[in-house]
Amino acid sequence: MRNITGKYIYAISNLPLRGDSGTPVVSACQEGAKSRWDVLPSNECVATDLDDETLEALTALLTKSPDTNAFIRDITFPKHVHHCSAESKASIEEVSIIIDSECFKRVHPDHMSIYDMSYCANDDNPCLLDTSNG
Repeated sequence: MRNITGKYIYAISNLPLRGDSGTPVVSACQEGAKSRWDVLPSNECVATDLDDETLEALTALLTKSPDTNAFIRDITFPKHVHHCSAESKASIEEVSIIIDSECFKRVHPDHMSIYDMSYCANDDNPCLLDTSNG
């Protein structure tokens, strides 16, 4: 990409589903919430044990999503169309769902988002941390 754009472009990955304070990202079952899912071969994960209502809702959203990306699927939980159980709304965090031959694994909403990091590539690099004092 650098040769084409002249910029230093990076994708963010492996972000935790909990912030620094231990607060989880918004539930995938919360009305209006957007969630991101890695699309993997089904043999690369173990399905999370979910109640029928939650599994049906998330499966419908993942399979009927207009997102055609083969590697990542973004969904938005609609209002008054699908429902998750009250327990899932409160506790659903790290989730893997197997649908046919694919595994949908919930990831951080910014997973694989692209950022221009060119400002970190110069001599006055504001991105470096001073670790000289331990």
